[in-house]
Amino acid sequence: MNIGFIGTGWTEKVQIQTYKKAGLRPYGIASGQYSNALKVQQGLDLPKAYQHWKELITDDNIEAVSIATPTFLHYEMAKFALKNNKLVICQAPLMNYSEAQNLLNYANQQKGKAKILFDFELRFVPVIQKLKQLIQVGLAGEIHWIELEYRHNFGLDSTAPYGWQNDLSKGGGVLNTIADHLIDLSQWLLNDTITEVMADSMVLIKERTDQHQLTQQATGDQHVQLLYTFGRQTKGRILTTALSAYQGIDVIVHGSKGSFHLKNGTLLSNTGEDFPNKRWQTVEVLDVAKEALGPELGNYLFANGTYHFARLLAQDSELLTNAASLREFAQVQQILDQAQASIQERVWKNVPLNR
Repeated sequence: MNIGFIGTGWTEKVQIQTYKKAGLRPYGIASGQYSNALKVQQGLDLPKAYQHWKELITDDNIEAVSIATPTFLHYEMAKFALKNNKLVICQAPLMNYSEAQNLLNYANQQKGKAKILFDFELRFVPVIQKLKQLIQVGLAGEIHWIELEYRHNFGLDSTAPYGWQNDLSKGGGVLNTIADHLIDLSQWLLNDTITEVMADSMVLIKERTDQHQLTQQATGDQHVQLLYTFGRQTKGRILTTALSAYQGIDVIVHGSKGSFHLKNGTLLSNTGEDFPNKRWQTVEVLDVAKEALGPELGNYLFANGTYHFARLLAQDSELLTNAASLREFAQVQQILDQAQASIQERVWKNVPLNR
């Protein structure tokens, strides 16, 4: 399958090389700046670079389109790709629930190969799939609460230039670009839906210099915390920060009969008759991505999940049974919108169910 890529950030760092190693054929790339597309094309040995993203989408050699651009561009690009009968792999989120609902309705009207998949790649990481399996068979009993944390240091560099990630009006900030993945993962792991949310955020470095050496106000959050409740009254918390010296992803699930702790790719279990006094045990999980990608990318959960997603796509897109449905994606977007409203109003917000 020939894949065309729009965007030169995530695609260059992770997506193109993992797709290639998974058996797909990265064919071409487009970017907001043609020079960036040429650089990636030459550096990663792609057949073609395009001067405009519409040129890539309308190329008959392209069978699937990966959209990894600034958030505010996702809707227009995804809709145009669907119109041109492409399989669309789109980074979440969109700008708001209205866009998500409109795209859902439009996608459902399409025929032929046109289909859209939202790239919640953490669902495809083997150790995370194992965690879901252990939760669903009831080893931890009735789940009381779940915590998910993503920590990184990229927001601490005060010399980093101003970009769209610093502009909330363009979909920037860690709530939109990172926390959406953890919201989806939380609901998917527990097979439950978030019904109310409260959120708080922080912008530590409030001014940055853009490419023209002009000072710009940063509005995209660098640190966000969400508290939420599921339909079955399970409680949850998400911390997403770009202001931490410690880096990694942690997931803790606590129930009436046991707990699980996923810490940077290692799954620990504490279940059984002597819970909670039992020693934590490591759950061994086979993962071919670590050998295929090497230790750096193989142990990075987002890259790991991208590889396993691509392996299934290379065989048959119908095998992607763990992919988020459009309705599930729209529900995540609804939660994001309510979290943003909670930040502004400083109150708990109910999340309408997407039907």
